[in-house]
Amino acid sequence: MPPIVIEIICQALWIVNLLLLAWIILGYLQAPWGSPIRRIRDALDKVFQPILSPIRRVLPPVRLGNFGLDLSPLVVFAIIYVLTQVICR
Repeated sequence: MPPIVIEIICQALWIVNLLLLAWIILGYLQAPWGSPIRRIRDALDKVFQPILSPIRRVLPPVRLGNFGLDLSPLVVFAIIYVLTQVICR
């Protein structure tokens, strides 16, 4: 593959990594309806739900007392890490 294509793929993986981290952080914030933070969070939901849904079907949330811990973002982080190590190194 040409080096420019590899660089574009590496940058795209980095951006997806940052957006996923932002989605996780924004998920903990209580934002009023219509606020900019809420609109950003909703937009990121539309991006990441199709990616995370198949993983959630295979790996359901881990029950910790009265709440569930969703591990699907960690799986996506691991996939991005492996892809970065294979493609970008």
